[in-house]
Amino acid sequence: MVDPAPNQPGPLRTLIVDDEPLAVER
Repeated sequence: MVDPAPNQPGPLRTLIVDDEPLAVER
């Protein structure tokens, strides 16, 4: 999966890749 937000830190990027964008926004 390509990084949707390369500017985001590692942990947040991992959450996004895990298909849990809501977890990042909360």
